[in-house]
Amino acid sequence: SMSGSYMFPSFCPPRACMGIVMKYFLHFEPTDPQNPTGQFEHHARMHFPCCVDPVGDLRVSLDFWCELKRCVDVMGQHLEGWRDFAKEMDLAGSILQEKRYIL
Repeated sequence: SMSGSYMFPSFCPPRACMGIVMKYFLHFEPTDPQNPTGQFEHHARMHFPCCVDPVGDLRVSLDFWCELKRCVDVMGQHLEGWRDFAKEMDLAGSILQEKRYIL
């Protein structure tokens, strides 16, 4: 039996089709500032009727991103070539964080 602390995410990575929902999320601009969360969920369900839970899946994808970023940050501390990549991921992470309020 395996036991101990693991360095890798303990959940399955999101499906490749989540990229389409992520692109929609990144480009979505709420028209109702009082209800951005409900508005995004409504539009996401309309645009992706085959997705059972596009917002929930998107949240899992963002959690996966955070874990992946954490791994890159650790590698960036030890490998010269990874530092630039880690900086790019920091920029992407800040963009994702700015948009996350609509979830």
